[in-house]
Amino acid sequence: MAALTLDRRDLGVLWQRESRNLPVPERDQLRRRFRSIAARAATTLVAARPGLSPADADLLVWAIFATFASPSHHSVTLPRARFEDLLHAMGSTLTEVALPQAPGPSAGATPSDQPRPGLARASRREVLMDAAARLFNERGYQAVSMEDIGAAAGISGAGIYNHVTAKSDLLVAALTRAADALQLDASRAFATATSPRDALDLLLRSYIDLTVSHSHLTGTLITEVIHLPAEQRHTIRRLQYDYVSEWVHLLTAERPELIEAEARVVVHAVFTTINDLARIDHLRERGDLSGDLLAACQALLLARTG
Repeated sequence: MAALTLDRRDLGVLWQRESRNLPVPERDQLRRRFRSIAARAATTLVAARPGLSPADADLLVWAIFATFASPSHHSVTLPRARFEDLLHAMGSTLTEVALPQAPGPSAGATPSDQPRPGLARASRREVLMDAAARLFNERGYQAVSMEDIGAAAGISGAGIYNHVTAKSDLLVAALTRAADALQLDASRAFATATSPRDALDLLLRSYIDLTVSHSHLTGTLITEVIHLPAEQRHTIRRLQYDYVSEWVHLLTAERPELIEAEARVVVHAVFTTINDLARIDHLRERGDLSGDLLAACQALLLARTG
């Protein structure tokens, strides 16, 4: 799998960005094939770890798949043998992760990672932006019309133009909101951490919290930046690069055996694992997906690569 990842670095992004454009029967067929592969891999993992539950094996397999898909989301280069070893080491580390015990169910309880109704926003523009981000994440920017957004937000006809002038305004606002949230959390982490390891843990927890609670925002940030006007696209890409660089700085301080490029590969594997698993419906039904992601990604950050 590590070798295949590097032979076809385009496959992960191709699936995430373009599979929703397939006719429904073909898309469903591909999803069934992916799930079948994951099920067979999970069975193998349970055979190797008899005490592991099938549900935990399933999550770890999807984490492994995400780690191997992560090179699709960056252009970091390493010598081929070293790159394969790094991916293999992270995948192997995930096979050994001990996930936290899920909290027991209680009457009337809702799993902590499941969406709650909450309260409606008074600002119609905020409602529009949230509706737009959800639709962009589900269908892709180009497949969503202003009428679709208005209908999802409960605003009919030309009323939507009282709040925004164009669909691109909503994409810019949603992506800027997501990028700014990450930078704000990074500032908090650096202001309160006592060591690089402590800062990494704070950043990891905040990224998991944002992604699990607002997966539509981070999903849009991953797949729809390419549709921004050039100037805004450059700004968002710069913010993303700077955010990754903060993680890389901390990781190389904690693990001086890693060169910068290797640390970037590890950090992107962490991001892809969180981003992918937070958007898989059956995993979101777990009692503590945030705790599961924390355990898996802490292991990735510290995976020894020889």
